[in-house]
Amino acid sequence: RPLFRLAHEWVETSPKEARSWFAVAAYYYACERYHIAQRHFCRATRPDPHCVEAWIAFGASFAACDESDQALASFRAAQRLAPGNHTSLLYIGMEYLRTNHLVLAQHFLKAANESSGGTDPLVKSETGVLKLNQRKYSQAITWFLMALGGTKEWAPSMSRILASSVASSNRSSPGDLT
Repeated sequence: RPLFRLAHEWVETSPKEARSWFAVAAYYYACERYHIAQRHFCRATRPDPHCVEAWIAFGASFAACDESDQALASFRAAQRLAPGNHTSLLYIGMEYLRTNHLVLAQHFLKAANESSGGTDPLVKSETGVLKLNQRKYSQAITWFLMALGGTKEWAPSMSRILASSVASSNRSSPGDLT
């Protein structure tokens, strides 16, 4: 409720500012009312068509409704506005991953990782999800461990420890599925 009141107060006092409409859209997105959120994210892009955050959130609201083409168009608009920003590349990669286009997802997640300097844990986590979908389990574990703050130096050894731990627990209780 506080976000609802704040957002609508901003719309009343500053109806020509992108942040006002973005706040209203964020409220509806948080309530999972994605179609209403889309209308307001669109309104946020009108007064400030260069608002990268609004374009990314607009795309996320389309993705939540399984409208992949519109989501990708919004993420690409954000990428055109801020070509050095890795966030739009990440969201494009996430959308391709969501729709099971793994080759394209890998391309964009790799570009996002390089653009971020390898510092964004969400990029690392999504790359871990990609590796899981590719059935590259040891690589997935490595990426997830790096997302949690590990370095490339210790991630492989932790991966081996986890893999051996899982293997030994599978041997000790073959009929137990819990």
